[in-house]
Amino acid sequence: MLDTPEEAVRLIRTQIRTTRPFALAPAEVDRALAWADGGGRLQALAALHRGEPAGFSIVLRSGLRPEWRVRPVDYLLMTLAH
Repeated sequence: MLDTPEEAVRLIRTQIRTTRPFALAPAEVDRALAWADGGGRLQALAALHRGEPAGFSIVLRSGLRPEWRVRPVDYLLMTLAH
């Protein structure tokens, strides 16, 4: 858990940007970087600020499909649950 939507999206961006380009299917390199540096991250931030989940996935050369999912957490409800 992270404290802000910005921190959550920053972590996804870091993980995407540090994925080895040779591990990605060729078409996915540009798509992944476009998400990390452009509209995808902005849409994810907007969704989180609206209280909605967001996510992104890429396809590796191996055919595996890693996926990042983030969702807002209501800290007040978590505090009351403990």
